[in-house]
Amino acid sequence: HDILISQVMLVVSMFLLFLSTGPVNTLILETVPVTMRASAMAASIFAIHLFGDLWSPPLVGFLSDRMGLKDAVLVLPCALVFAAVFWLWLAGKMQAAAKTA
Repeated sequence: HDILISQVMLVVSMFLLFLSTGPVNTLILETVPVTMRASAMAASIFAIHLFGDLWSPPLVGFLSDRMGLKDAVLVLPCALVFAAVFWLWLAGKMQAAAKTA
């Protein structure tokens, strides 16, 4: 029973985690000149890996050695919340800039 709940929650969390991928990619493609779209997507993918995949395993390993794996992995949802707040702040700034333009 606990395994089924864990699997369902994993599917739900993965769905919600990747829900923003389509709109973000669409936003990049619609705001960049046609001649730079491939480069913009490449830069986006690079940034995703640079700020996500590159640092998270060593950071979680480092924290796991000091506080245990259970507590160390809680850094990841905190980073996700920080990123969401940053995106919302940036969206607000863009919306305000669009109103003044």
